[in-house]
Amino acid sequence: MSYHDSEIRINVTIVANNVWEGIGSFDRSEAVVTYSKIMFNRYGVSSHNNASLKIHFSAISDNIDYGALGYSFISLNATYNWWGDPSGPYHPTLNPNGTGDKVSGNVLFKPWLTSLPHDIRFLNQEYAFTSIGKVCRWEWHSLGNRTCGNRRIIRSDFRTNLN
Repeated sequence: MSYHDSEIRINVTIVANNVWEGIGSFDRSEAVVTYSKIMFNRYGVSSHNNASLKIHFSAISDNIDYGALGYSFISLNATYNWWGDPSGPYHPTLNPNGTGDKVSGNVLFKPWLTSLPHDIRFLNQEYAFTSIGKVCRWEWHSLGNRTCGNRRIIRSDFRTNLN
């Protein structure tokens, strides 16, 4: 959550099983979310009271009421996301045939992704493809780094750097 003129950046994260919103931005704050999974919340993401929320290259699916709820004067920018179905999110007038998570008014959702972004498929999984196409078994180390064979993976963001 971001509040009162604050700024938050979320990258390569799973946000799940929250009673209300998974990620919310309130009162002139700014939140930017990338390469994350937002699922099993009442509202996946929401923005309120002149707050800015941008989420891209993420999976917003299996949320209870809304995948994206825009209550701010600033449009919630949720373009380039997977909504749980290739048909995109459900919106009663802008995408009535969408069967993915529901979006409210004041949410930008076009264009959307028709499959999970490759960069987040590894979340909750044992194996993943690196940026060079090699299949790796992820192994955690004390500093949050991972290894892929004999290469160390530095996770400053998911745009993987192999040493």
